[in-house]
Amino acid sequence: MPQLCTTAGLLALLAWLSESGCTHVAMEATGVYWKPVWNILSDGRFVLMVANAVHIKNVPGRKTDPNDAMWIADLLACGLIKASFVPPEDLQELRALLRTRKQLVREQTSHVGASGRRMIAAIIAGVRDPCQLAALADRRAQGDAEAAV
Repeated sequence: MPQLCTTAGLLALLAWLSESGCTHVAMEATGVYWKPVWNILSDGRFVLMVANAVHIKNVPGRKTDPNDAMWIADLLACGLIKASFVPPEDLQELRALLRTRKQLVREQTSHVGASGRRMIAAIIAGVRDPCQLAALADRRAQGDAEAAV
């Protein structure tokens, strides 16, 4: 079995599964660790399933990765795995961007000081150049001054 922590290892897994005549792949959703495997295998050759770990609990005791893999394979063979929804790749990217934006906004509101808020606002607006950041701050200050008059 190849090491799955590199792209080469994941591609070796893809080749091994294809050569073995595998048609279905089931995996446990553990953190984000299933995502690279899903991305490599999602070219349409396999029926992919991600199962919630709570729904496929094994009998307590003797818990090892090989035992878990056999248990998941048995559940899949018997049709006992309820697949979790995995959105298409473009929707996954959009969700990741929205989570990042939400985190940046949360950080912006938690920072004290105008310079920190300007920096976070610039990041959200996509400003990367310090000169652009200074120009953005000047325009904002002018707008604030005009609003006060």
